[in-house]
Amino acid sequence: KSVERYPSGFFLEAKYTRQFVDDSRDRFQTDSSPKGKEVARDRVLSIDYFKGLLVIGMIFAHVLMLLSCEGGLTESAIRIYFNLTSFSGLIFCFGYIFFHSYLNKDKKESLKKIAKITLKLLAAFYISGLAYRLLVDKTFVLSLRSFLKIVLLNDVPRVSEFLIAFAAFSFFSLVFFFFFFSRRDCHQ
Repeated sequence: KSVERYPSGFFLEAKYTRQFVDDSRDRFQTDSSPKGKEVARDRVLSIDYFKGLLVIGMIFAHVLMLLSCEGGLTESAIRIYFNLTSFSGLIFCFGYIFFHSYLNKDKKESLKKIAKITLKLLAAFYISGLAYRLLVDKTFVLSLRSFLKIVLLNDVPRVSEFLIAFAAFSFFSLVFFFFFFSRRDCHQ
């Protein structure tokens, strides 16, 4: 096996790349592009596993919310527990990954990526919110006024409100983008 060392601290070996970040933590990356070329990706597997567990919990909570009748105290407590832990855990993971993926990189490239992810999250909210109102909410009547209420965030349908939180996080990162970089540059 040939091992090449790069100045940035990367070791390239076959399909696996290991980057030493701290003494206490390292990251493993594997990925192949469709053309068969190797692509180095910065992944933290523990965060990926944590997100997976949180998504399972969120799916469970949404299934309970959408498919169950008005349940008892136990069902409500389980639903509230999964909603609170899943949402707050995913916000933590989103912030952690957001910092390492966007705010810890090149300014120009980061600005474009943050704007793109903000627009994607907002579009996902609009699609999810409109779909919920059309498919689940039996009292909803589609009109220009009801559509604009969703677009202007006067109406935030259930099961899609978390997307607004992620979009707001991204949006405010754009607003305070240069502040984050100036603070980061001061500490280096």
